[in-house]
Amino acid sequence: MLTFASTLEGQPLETRSILAIRVSFPQEMPDEETTSGNGTFDLRTFEEASPDYRFPFDTPPHNRSFFEAHLQALSHYYTTVSGGRLAIESTVLPAGEGDSYVLEQSLIDYGNGRTTQEINERIVSLFRDGVLAAEAREGDPLDFSAYDDVIVIHAGLGGESSNELNDIPSAFINRSDLDTYATGPITVNGGAFSIDRGILLPEAGGTDGRSGLNGILARFYANQLGLPRLDNPEDGLPAIGDWSLMDTGNIAFGSSAALGLSSLTGDPSDTLLVAYVPSQLTAWSRMQLGWLDPVVIRTDTTLTIGAINAREDLPRAVKIPITADEYFLLENRISRLQVEGRRPTITLSDGDRGVWVANDDYDAFIPGSGVLIWHVDDAVVSRSGDDKHVNSHPDFRVHFDGLVGVYRKGIALEEADGLEDIGNTSASRVITSGIISFSDVSGGPFDPYYVGNVTRFSSDTTPSSNSNLGYETGVEIQILSAPGQEMEIAIRFNRHDDNWPASHTSASAIAPRVATVEGMNVILNANNGIGNAWTILGDPQNLANYSASLTPAVGSVSQTADGILFPSPDLGLWSEGDATVSKIGGAAVSTAPVIGRFPSIETNDIWGLNDGRVLWGSYGPASGSAQAGNRAIKGIAVGEIDGDGRTELIVVDQGGAVSAIQGPQEAVVLGLVNSP
Repeated sequence: MLTFASTLEGQPLETRSILAIRVSFPQEMPDEETTSGNGTFDLRTFEEASPDYRFPFDTPPHNRSFFEAHLQALSHYYTTVSGGRLAIESTVLPAGEGDSYVLEQSLIDYGNGRTTQEINERIVSLFRDGVLAAEAREGDPLDFSAYDDVIVIHAGLGGESSNELNDIPSAFINRSDLDTYATGPITVNGGAFSIDRGILLPEAGGTDGRSGLNGILARFYANQLGLPRLDNPEDGLPAIGDWSLMDTGNIAFGSSAALGLSSLTGDPSDTLLVAYVPSQLTAWSRMQLGWLDPVVIRTDTTLTIGAINAREDLPRAVKIPITADEYFLLENRISRLQVEGRRPTITLSDGDRGVWVANDDYDAFIPGSGVLIWHVDDAVVSRSGDDKHVNSHPDFRVHFDGLVGVYRKGIALEEADGLEDIGNTSASRVITSGIISFSDVSGGPFDPYYVGNVTRFSSDTTPSSNSNLGYETGVEIQILSAPGQEMEIAIRFNRHDDNWPASHTSASAIAPRVATVEGMNVILNANNGIGNAWTILGDPQNLANYSASLTPAVGSVSQTADGILFPSPDLGLWSEGDATVSKIGGAAVSTAPVIGRFPSIETNDIWGLNDGRVLWGSYGPASGSAQAGNRAIKGIAVGEIDGDGRTELIVVDQGGAVSAIQGPQEAVVLGLVNSP
């Protein structure tokens, strides 16, 4: 069993500074029925507000200390998920406890628009007006360049958590948004600095303590750090669900009873909490931020993978490349609350109430525990952006049922139960007692692999280990452990026949080449006699009279059958069992030969010698040579480089001199490179 050190663990890499700006609106008189609140922050005391609250969390007063506590919570979350590689500092303005910058426009003026364009314009306008209000009030002492990130916090709820028509949706605002819906980046400090991204946040996640602000703040800050959303915004559905902060994991449901917490109502059935315990970032997201260095596996291996709180010498993720663009990414996720019965240690800002400023198990309420197998497709990821999302890219939609689409995802979870529940709202879902169940639409307990559930992932399982184009990858993964901080996994590669791998110690200077012999593909080796080639199935072959000392060239020299051009003590041209040799006096071949169109359009054999000569046409239609210095030739390429319509040879010698050859004795030195 192998274990691997995590080379990045515990290395602090970055400290970021946040400026949080509180803005309010003229008080609504009379109260506007289509907005929550009255345009001002809720500054009631806890005692005054508690009759309206189900839980003693995120309660008023929503003052400077309240938001400082939330930024402390944000810092704790990112210190945890980054493994100590991100530290966050913050400043909340105005400095007065109950102060805010009062905007000229009313809350409803920034409210719901009639079109998507109008809605987005109002969101961006509120963010911009908040920044400029802070600058106008604070003046020169406020140096925006001292901060990495800007958050504008407005009075009232966000449109995502209230039922009021004109509450303002919370948002991460990027440069494209500012260009599209405003006049570009926000210029501050007399034009010396500009702000090109930021977060618009409400004062609270709800009005009764059931919904917190922690999750939405963590989610948008991940966008600020550069992470893409991983949900399906095209259809308004989850794509990887509660397994990730970047999908519905930012609003993960929790149970106060499971945490040993009580409601203010005294009702034992009143237990639902939302967004106080955001899920961890996935291994892929942490990789993008440079916080995780996965172990890359290419050969049969058994190893132990650790969850986030496991001992530091264990890998936190395993990467298995399967194509040039695709790979499987494995991580161990565990809810210690579910598996070990261990309640998270939660720190509140004011004793037994207030803001949840720290939590030692952010995965307490993930859908299940075990090894998650992610299927990452960089062909999709690399083509994604602001309007073409990683998991609902319109160019990669493979099916549309008239309501929602099915997409080739950039980051897909291989759901162990094979049901593809996440984000699936179609009527083809499993029906229980005549009712279509959507209980696992954001993830379920049978999505991970573990002993006690599905343990094997291969080409003949559902889901399979095939590529997104349907090809078998030969990858087989076996999970050998029940859910836990440490889980053992076995990885096997079944892409080859039993005769592979094969090797010969004498072939160290030979790169593999495939040739066709009597209609059969063979892989060339160096040795003479039995074993100088193999079939594709790995059976040794004997090509009579073939024995190479350097990598051969395979192809057709003009006017001859396809053959193998190989350097040996003598030159050689091997074709269907017959070898023709031709000695070159005074010098030995020093590099792999080439078959190419030179010096005319007909293909020719080309050789580099250890005395600096380049020779061609030993077997081909036109012979000749050129002297490219006096050191051994180490590389040859054929191509047209100067636009004159003639093919040139580009050669490099042992000293790093690069020369171009156009014909007999026409060698021109182009320059020097490092010695090959």
